[in-house]
Amino acid sequence: MKHFLLTFLLLTPVIAKNPAPFIAKLSPEEEKEILDDIQVADGFDVTVYSSWQAANYPVYVAAAPNGDLYVSSDGNGSISREPNLGRVLRLRDTDNDGKADEVTQFVDNVDSPRGLIWDHDRLYLLHPPHITVYYDRDQDGIAEDSKRLISNIAFGFKDRPADHTTNGLELGIDGWIYIAVGDFGFTKATDANGKHLSFRNGGVARFRPDGTDLELYSTGTRNILATPMSPTLDLFSRDNTNDGGGWNVRFHHHVPFADHGYPRLYRNFTSETLSPISDYGGGSGCGGVYIHEPGIPDEWNKAPYTCDWGRSGIYRHSVEPKGATFIETAPPKLLVKVTRPTDADIDGSSNIYQASWKGPAKFKWAGPKHGYIARVSPKNYTSNPLPNYQDLTPKQLIPHLNNPSHVRTLAAQRTLIRKNPTLPLLQPLITNINRPLRARIAATFALPAKLRPELMKTFSEPKHKDDPLLPFFVRSLSDSPKELITDPHLLNTSITSSNPRLVTEATFTAT
Repeated sequence: MKHFLLTFLLLTPVIAKNPAPFIAKLSPEEEKEILDDIQVADGFDVTVYSSWQAANYPVYVAAAPNGDLYVSSDGNGSISREPNLGRVLRLRDTDNDGKADEVTQFVDNVDSPRGLIWDHDRLYLLHPPHITVYYDRDQDGIAEDSKRLISNIAFGFKDRPADHTTNGLELGIDGWIYIAVGDFGFTKATDANGKHLSFRNGGVARFRPDGTDLELYSTGTRNILATPMSPTLDLFSRDNTNDGGGWNVRFHHHVPFADHGYPRLYRNFTSETLSPISDYGGGSGCGGVYIHEPGIPDEWNKAPYTCDWGRSGIYRHSVEPKGATFIETAPPKLLVKVTRPTDADIDGSSNIYQASWKGPAKFKWAGPKHGYIARVSPKNYTSNPLPNYQDLTPKQLIPHLNNPSHVRTLAAQRTLIRKNPTLPLLQPLITNINRPLRARIAATFALPAKLRPELMKTFSEPKHKDDPLLPFFVRSLSDSPKELITDPHLLNTSITSSNPRLVTEATFTAT
């Protein structure tokens, strides 16, 4: 009886699994009540994109470039474990007023939906204990097919709730999907090729979009929920406290093979770890997003953002490179204050979607009337029309790799990869030291991995010695078949370079 009531409440109002959308309309009083809980920085407007009637208990959000928003909604909160109370919804704003007016149930009856990524016609979803890709080829907002990519990357309800489990997913411009792993880790994950991996700690793992090559990337965090990544492959996270004892919220930069020290080394053997960028004291880190979009005012742009449940907001981090890692040059700045932030994402028109819980909702189900999503948009900004990348030829896609929007650049790159570009097409952009670094990085990782070693002699030339792309090109070789890297000269000279970033990437590639 309890399970029936919970399911009935969670799906109130019912969103039927059919193409007919459910329209959620807020009364002025309901909208004002939510808006009274939201504060945004100067230079931004805010609307209630969705209330609980459309998407209650939003845990993670993923914005498609066109503004479609995919929401993982979990009736278990974080520590209950009733089966069949999770779902993924697609929300749309069809009249462009900043409020979702069409909702479809993309996936129903999925336990503990967590991190998710939209790519063209598919949604990657982490739902402990597995990761599955769901296909929506007809774009009707309902998944018609799915495929398990990674099995047992976390614990299922038989062993524990989803709290402190594997959490967020992040698709990098390097073509890998990164996993924020909580401190319970996993005992025997299996990827699409049958490869096994065990890890009883917190950190970052990654895999290819086809579910292969599951591997560890960094270790020694406690319970990270997201890994915002920059266009230049810099990965950040906001780590959680240890509930006392001086273990505070920590802000990390992740590099390959790094050990961040939790729980063995962090306090007393800091010289043996990659120390956090900052320590913020108490709090509770949640989701995050990297923002690099043309409509965002300069003081808020080009930076990682992280949510903190305990501090009721999402914060911009001011970072700059130092050696192979980063330092924080100013305290974090609050962009959006909400009740209990869970996650955020941004679309290709510079609209930020901030998910939050509301009311007495804390860690367990507290009835259906909880949660909302705010849309935060830069004032007086109108974006250019979004191209239909699929209709463009590979040659026509090349200029789109230099879009000031990272969201659009990534979408163009993913489309180009599906069209299998050639070396003659991409080489002029990759090797031209006068072209923007972001575009050259996107082009490098769009080139099929088996073709990248053909550029090793080019990058060994003296004119590329201080090329800012060199660390990223060397990193790209780590994806190539080892038997194709027949000339070790470039790697050998890179490992002995005076450039710390190049040394880091060369060591990663050579290992």
